[in-house]
Amino acid sequence: MKVLSTKKLDDALIATYTQRGLEITCVEMLRVTPVACDTTNIDATQYDAIAFTSSQAVEHAMKDDRLTSLCQTKMIYALSGKTKDSLAQHGINTTASADNAESLSALITENKAIHSILHLTGNLTLDTLGTRLADAGISYHTLEVYRTDLIGPVVTDAYDMILFFSPSGVDSYLLHNVIKSTSICCCIGPTTASHLRERITDINLLVPATPTPEQMLHLLSNYHPSDTHDR
Repeated sequence: MKVLSTKKLDDALIATYTQRGLEITCVEMLRVTPVACDTTNIDATQYDAIAFTSSQAVEHAMKDDRLTSLCQTKMIYALSGKTKDSLAQHGINTTASADNAESLSALITENKAIHSILHLTGNLTLDTLGTRLADAGISYHTLEVYRTDLIGPVVTDAYDMILFFSPSGVDSYLLHNVIKSTSICCCIGPTTASHLRERITDINLLVPATPTPEQMLHLLSNYHPSDTHDR
């Protein structure tokens, strides 16, 4: 089965699943660049907690000493999977994690000690977290630490399966490409899956129980037509 990944995957992971019958090609759909944000005037007392909804935000935030120090003294709420793992790699403990922004906002609002939160984010982040927290009366602030641009490359080959890792990755792919009715799409989590459903209603869609590239490929390598949720 020919598989298109819309971002670069680890070579060892590709090798493992090549042996299991998947022919994997990686084509980057997004260009990510750091934002030179001014953190000199950040008031640590203004925020009760910090939120992360992407590993890119973690990696770029941890390049700033002030943000790193802030994260070491505050409650940290993050998406499960790579985002939480990236925080752990930088020695940052996560107070709570969830599979998507909606579930994460519920965890935050349950904590009555949180009245104000800083979301370290990118320019294309969905407004789900901010809307939910504002509705709950929590003061919500954002700091953009990276920028994502849609590359929109043309994919000339045909693929049986396509991996999507973010709503922006979906949008970039669909700028100049279509998804065949016979293709199987695997989204890393429910947020990306919901966005893809909004763009294309008639689709073969899979979502792994755990939001990791490994689980996505495991799902595809064991795929049976009855596994898809939409058509």
